[in-house]
Formats: sequence, C-alpha cells, structure tokens
Amino acid sequence: MKGLKSIAVALICASLASCVSKNEHLEKLIPSDVAGVVCVNMPNVIEKSGIKQGDDLKLPDDLKDVLKANEESVLCRLVKNVPNVGLEIKEKAFVYFPKKDFDYVMLAALAHEDKAKNLITHKTGCRFEDKDGVDIAISGNDVWAVGDGVLLKAVLKSSSDADKASKLVSAIINYDGKSIADVPEASALVNVEKEITAYFDAQSIEVIMKSNPVISTWVADYPILHLLVDNDVKSLTLDMSFNGDNGEINADLNMDDNCQFAQLLDAVLQEPSNEFLATIPNSMQMVMSMSVNGSNLVRLPQVYQMLIKVNEMPFLGSLRLDSMVNAISGPIAVGVLEDPYFEGDYNYVFAAESSNPLYIVDLIARFASKMGQDPEVYEGEYIYSYNNKQVKVGVNGNVVYIKMLNYEQTEGYANTIEGMNALFGASNLGIYCHITDKAINSTLSIGLKSKRQIKGTFVANNEGNAMMQFIKLLCSIEPVNDYDYDMSNTIDSDNMVGEFHAF
Repeated sequence: MKGLKSIAVALICASLASCVSKNEHLEKLIPSDVAGVVCVNMPNVIEKSGIKQGDDLKLPDDLKDVLKANEESVLCRLVKNVPNVGLEIKEKAFVYFPKKDFDYVMLAALAHEDKAKNLITHKTGCRFEDKDGVDIAISGNDVWAVGDGVLLKAVLKSSSDADKASKLVSAIINYDGKSIADVPEASALVNVEKEITAYFDAQSIEVIMKSNPVISTWVADYPILHLLVDNDVKSLTLDMSFNGDNGEINADLNMDDNCQFAQLLDAVLQEPSNEFLATIPNSMQMVMSMSVNGSNLVRLPQVYQMLIKVNEMPFLGSLRLDSMVNAISGPIAVGVLEDPYFEGDYNYVFAAESSNPLYIVDLIARFASKMGQDPEVYEGEYIYSYNNKQVKVGVNGNVVYIKMLNYEQTEGYANTIEGMNALFGASNLGIYCHITDKAINSTLSIGLKSKRQIKGTFVANNEGNAMMQFIKLLCSIEPVNDYDYDMSNTIDSDNMVGEFHAF
C-alpha cells in the first residue's frame, strides 16, 4: 500500500511539473558554467519606461528617432521589434555568454510563436525548419529558434553547418542540467525584483580575455593591464533599479579579503578626496578619478615596467614620470569635454593631489624648456601652447592641475556640483558623466565605495523618465564591427609629445 502511495505522489509531481511552461523559468535553460548572464525584468522595464500603453506596447516617437539613427545596432533592432514579435511580457528575458560555440544567447518568453516566426522570416528571408521538435532558422552566424513558448536568438562564434548549429540550439531549448539558478552567487538573477540584474564569473571572463589576440597583444604591450586580467576576483554581481527620474546601481565583487588582489587594492588605493574638483571646469562632460598612494603604486612591477618604457623614450624620459607618480598622495583625475568647434577633438583637464605639487610643476617646466618652450607665467600659472591648445599648469592648495583647452575658460568649477562632490568625496575610484545627445539628457555616476562594493546612480535630468533614458542610452552606443588588431600600428616613440610652439 505504501508503495502505491509513493507511485501516486510521484505521478502527481510529474504531472504538475509537466504543466509548467519552459518560458516561465528561462533561467533553467542556462548552464551553470557560463561566463556571464544578464537578466531583464520585462514587466518592470515595460511598465516603468512607459512603453506599455493599456494592453498594447507602443514605442514613443523620441525613442523611434534614436532607433532610426542607430539602425546598425543589434540592440536597436531588438527594441524596435519588441511590440511585434509576440513576447510574453509577464516573464523575464535573459542574455548569457557561453564559454564556447556562441558569442551570446538571448532567451525570451513568447505568447505567440507564429507571430515571432513570421516576423523573423520577414526580416531575414529565412524560413524555420523543425529540428528535434524545435523550429530553427539560420542566416550566416545568426540562429533563431522557437519552441515551448521560448524565443532564442544566438550568434555563433564561427561559421558552422546547419546540422551542427541546429543540434547546439536544440540542446539549449531542451537543457535540463545544473543551471545558473543553482549558483548561489547568481541568485539575484531570479530572486530580486530589480529591472536589470547580472552575474559574471570573473575567472571565465579572464580565460576568454587571455585567448583574445587583441587583448593578449595589449597586455604584452602595456603590462599594467595584467592587473585587470590576472586577479583573484571570483565573480561580479550587479543590479539596477529605476523609479521616476532616478536609477540606482549596485555591484559587488566576490573575493577573499586576504587574496592578492584585495591586498593590492589596500596598498595602492588612498582615502577618497574631492578637493581636486576646485580645478576642474564645470563644463567637463566626464570626470574620472582614482585616489592612489603614489609611492606604493610606483613599486608595482606592472607600473614600474611601464615607467621604464616611458623613461627610455626620446624626450619623454626627461619628464621623470616615475618621480611625479611617486609624489602623488591622493586622486589622479581627468576631465574631458568634446570640442565645441572641431569635431572629433577634445579638451582635457588633468589634476593630481600631491605631497609636493610645486615639484611636479617644476618638472613640467624643465621638460618644456628642454623642448624649446620656456613658460610664460601669468597670475601664478605656467602657460604653454600644445597642439593648437592653450596649456595652463598651476597649483591650487595641494592639487597640481594641467588644463588643455582651446578656449578661454569663463565657466566655474565642478566643486559647485553637489552630485560630483558627494561621489568623489566617498569614492576612491569614480566616474561622473553628463550625457547629452539628442533625446538623452542624463547623469551617470559610479564609485568604488570599498574593495567589494560599487554604487552608482543614473539620473534623468529635467524630471525625465530614467528607465526610458537608459534604454535610449544603450541604443545610442555605436556598434563595434571591426575587432582586428592592426599589428602594423606601432608606437612612434620619436613623436610622442606632438609639437610644442612658443605661446
């Protein structure tokens, strides 16, 4: 009797499990060993962006303008077709990055499979064929699949015959092994109701980066990049949530407190400071800062090797860059402004907190004199001309600054901007970016609050919709179509400093 009851319970459980559609648990189709996963909470994104109007999805006209201006972007094509592809908008969508076979795989829930197949056939000219119970269409390296209420779009890493590609895709739709949902660090992907969540396995990404010929060449040329591809970080988790005109960003690095990378950060990073903002014009579109202990930084083998290379270069060797770095005792910052007059050109401001700022100014003055340009001193600033820009070198408190502008500064300084003061005053590594491009007017700020924790905000200016502004921003990113590294494009060490002219 007990055996019959057990069989009955098993049959009931199996029956209930069979009633659960695959598109309600797409995370179960993602293997646990992928390099990274991004989850998009479709109901929240659609609701908060204003795309949903009643029971229908409709793209606002200003978003359509952004999509039209960036038609080559894969993301733009996806967003453009959201209202017409038959999505089940009550479920989450995923993009993940396998270690082999595919560049990426996108999974979304479908309410109308025929609608999806008709649209894809219309857009690509490829018809779907039944392969092991899954309808699959292939065009070059692009693969689409529809089955069990799931829409799959994948891009093969290399060309493959149709049968092999079909087997790879069918294996994804029918996957029932250990999934990303079984990885404790990735639980936020399915359990946290944020608009965007992500999980990246740092070790897998390092392997992919090292196998890339472009990155491996850069690392060989610039040893400091070893700090990015050789570290002890295990994983990175990220989430983004939006409410009205404000978005919050949280990211966490999973690593041991006593690992070498953590010890490196402890040795190199300095306490945060926002004093340098008094030297950065408030017109700079982007400001980046890293607060460092210069004497410890210069001792790092990767940094030391870079400084040796600089010292061996004609002209630049006399700048004594190693001595300048050693004198830094706080933030190294740069402000960037797109040139209002010359397309593709930029204005820059560099600033560094130093234990001896006058010493750094003196080193720069000696270097310029050796290059044939003695400085003109005006109101305490050393003035030069470099590549059609006026260069001013000066000291403000314990901050040394270099302004490279092609206009006479009339605006104020960034220390009057509350958000920037708050960011850099609490972050020993931070980026503040004011984004103004056509339909986008937003501010993005991200700061490293501790060894493990990164926090940021995305604010839509003028009381705009932050979720919609963020979608526009992603759609405005220009696609990179050529990843080939030009091995003939070597450094011209004889012309590292441009042309100096008497001011």
